[in-house]
Amino acid sequence: MRHTLKQLGVKAIVALSVGLGAWTSGEAQRLYWSGNAVGYFDYGYFNYKGVSAVSDTGLVVGTTRLNGRSRAFRWNGSVFEYLAVPSDNSESRANDISADGRIIVGWISGSGAVRWVDGQLAPLGLYSSSEATAVSANGRVVIVSGILWEDGNVVHPPLYAVDVSADGRIVAGEVYYNSCTLPARWIDRRNLEMLPFDCDFDPFGYPFYSLRVLSISGDGQWVLASRVSNAGGYTVLTRRGIIWSPTCPNSCVYYYEIARWPFGVSHDGSVIVGQGYVVEYDDYGYPTSSPAGFLHRRGWYGPREISQVYSSLLSDGSKLYPTAVSHNGRFIAGIGYNATSNRHEAFLLDTRLDGDVDGNGCVDDADLLQVLFAFGQSGSNPADVNGDGVVDDADLLEVLFNFGSGC
Repeated sequence: MRHTLKQLGVKAIVALSVGLGAWTSGEAQRLYWSGNAVGYFDYGYFNYKGVSAVSDTGLVVGTTRLNGRSRAFRWNGSVFEYLAVPSDNSESRANDISADGRIIVGWISGSGAVRWVDGQLAPLGLYSSSEATAVSANGRVVIVSGILWEDGNVVHPPLYAVDVSADGRIVAGEVYYNSCTLPARWIDRRNLEMLPFDCDFDPFGYPFYSLRVLSISGDGQWVLASRVSNAGGYTVLTRRGIIWSPTCPNSCVYYYEIARWPFGVSHDGSVIVGQGYVVEYDDYGYPTSSPAGFLHRRGWYGPREISQVYSSLLSDGSKLYPTAVSHNGRFIAGIGYNATSNRHEAFLLDTRLDGDVDGNGCVDDADLLQVLFAFGQSGSNPADVNGDGVVDDADLLEVLFNFGSGC
């Protein structure tokens, strides 16, 4: 059944006026803690690690310690389980996960690079010192120690591969050039594109810094990197993060002091998470810096401290240090300090707001229009906010009652 804009507008007003007593809220934003000690502070790079990735279904993967050994795990916000290994003496790491959560890639001692498919161990059959560090969103292309593995075939790219786009067409990585590491993209397995960065050198011929690629968005248009300072040829400190995209005018580059390590990016680049520092001043005016997690959404002027953005979900003193965001931008995961348990644990944050149809973190006109134009439709539909199988008055009320949230 087709509706005119006038009819849809009347429908929205009627829904709001008559449904006040019957309306009940759907799921709101939620924060989950793993309930066990996960994560560690990497003093070499001064950030919290342990959680590697999160799927569009909210499945978190990472690495923790069990009986003195590193062990890969997966966790969906309620069930925490260790991934299968050949023996209890094996060590393992989980480094990435496909968008649907079916394929996890990582490493097992003695086996090298592996996949877990639906929880079942599936070694890639490569050399024992290899490690699978990333997988495309569709699960087909795996990054293994700087090269590509796809359907049993190995491809050697003209760069050290770090991450890959959702469809496997665009690879982000590093090129060692003139004693300096620089970021690049390999497009369609043919074209090597150097990103617009250079290295400065000290009087002794050592580069002042190198650029290390951390991630690429699913559409291949956003590259995250960190500028790593050097001294006498040795890496000493990561100075700041870089977020680059060719879609911006003049290939814009963003440098963020608070976002020194932009670890995770959603498919379209609209959500970016990571870690850095915030500077505070004591009673005597002396500056002190402390670790902080950040969140950046498209349309914001710079990144924000994520623990402040979601302060309503945190108990007093709890902190979030994100390392991953799902391809759809809904789920954020990482290591956090849980003040209630007084320890560092893995966290899973479901950022979906009631009424946020398009999932951009803001309930606005776009969400209302999406429900109105889908009104009356049944079956799977993002405008079916409450998930009852039909887009109707209840979905309109969900958007109207939460209008303006997160904006």
